[in-house]
Amino acid sequence: MQIIVFLLVFGVIVTIHEFGHFYFAKRSGILVREFAIGMGPKIFATKKNGTTYTIRALPVGGYVRLAGYGDDVEPLKAGQLISIVLNQDNIVTCINTCAKTRLDKAVPFEVRQADLEKEMLLIGRLAGQDTDSTFSVSKEATYIEENGTEIQVAPLEKQFEQASIFRRILVNFGGPLNNFILGILLFILVGFMNGGIPHLLNKVNVMENTPAYQAGIRTGDSITQVDHQETKNGAELYQRLSEAKKTQTQVELIVEKENHEMVTYTVPFQNNVIGVTFQQEKDASVTSILAYGFTRTWEIATGIWSTLAGFFKTGFDIQQFGGPVAIAQASGQATQGGIMSVLMFMAAISVNLGVMNLLPIPALDGGKIVLNILELLRGKPISKEKETMITLVFAGLLVLLMVAVTFNDIQRWFFK
Repeated sequence: MQIIVFLLVFGVIVTIHEFGHFYFAKRSGILVREFAIGMGPKIFATKKNGTTYTIRALPVGGYVRLAGYGDDVEPLKAGQLISIVLNQDNIVTCINTCAKTRLDKAVPFEVRQADLEKEMLLIGRLAGQDTDSTFSVSKEATYIEENGTEIQVAPLEKQFEQASIFRRILVNFGGPLNNFILGILLFILVGFMNGGIPHLLNKVNVMENTPAYQAGIRTGDSITQVDHQETKNGAELYQRLSEAKKTQTQVELIVEKENHEMVTYTVPFQNNVIGVTFQQEKDASVTSILAYGFTRTWEIATGIWSTLAGFFKTGFDIQQFGGPVAIAQASGQATQGGIMSVLMFMAAISVNLGVMNLLPIPALDGGKIVLNILELLRGKPISKEKETMITLVFAGLLVLLMVAVTFNDIQRWFFK
């Protein structure tokens, strides 16, 4: 069950992430050749509006293929043997490079020259002919790759690099944006399922033989001030006490008793605590639940950024990272807590993925956005060779980091 939950959570989050890229690419007029759920061998495919939708055997994420982006399609080479389908006007409507795929009305063809971007021409020799022929290629023609996946050809105007910089930034930002939206919606869903949002109160529970109890504070009392600073709720009370214990050995509290009498106490810290816990109540209002989706997502995102920023002061700490093993372990723990625990876990991981993908590192969405901005400032793009080299270097470093994190997870979870 743990593995199933892990694969489901990870699969949904990555699919939603990729759908963000897909949506903005479609809106920008960029051809999305393929939207894949899963990785590895294809087990199902269907084609609609120029995009091939596939389900692949390994349920570990997914991807989108944008025309003209990266190593999009292996180009046809001179001397390559393929088959083509011609319509009644002798225009190519399908190019088949897969030896295992057989098409009705397809004829063998030996490629001499191919331009599937600008001129949309295919030059070569049909089977049984002694001379070369030139054929126009339809802008809606399909292209069957060597692995059997059928995609659509992409004229230059439909390719990623031809879109405006603003549209390319939106496409790159779309994935992380969807992760944040998913986190917000899941937190809102949990709020409704839970019947409201728990809020910490400044009304406390007090255990016996603690500094607070010995000073005279009792369960049901409300701490309204800490060192002359007002505390309207449990969150403010927690913050004031946390700040005080860093520099003080005791704290002055103004307490409202259950009979509404106001009493001042001086309470010492013992092992950095005074011995109170905060009571809570649920706010079931729709506005509170909706706000919770945004505030909780913001808290997680800013917390991750704070942790990452802290590395510049304290140095890199691999213990702060978790890889697939840690996520799988955490998903198992979430499973034991029931459906709401799983939804909370999925929301947190989705926000985490959104933040990490926005890091300004080439090979991540944030790095691609940085390159887009540099192009805007320079007035011209970085050369393909330099961009590819930079991306490969950082991709390699990310792989090494993932290996190190995974090894650390294994050591931490299985050999501790």
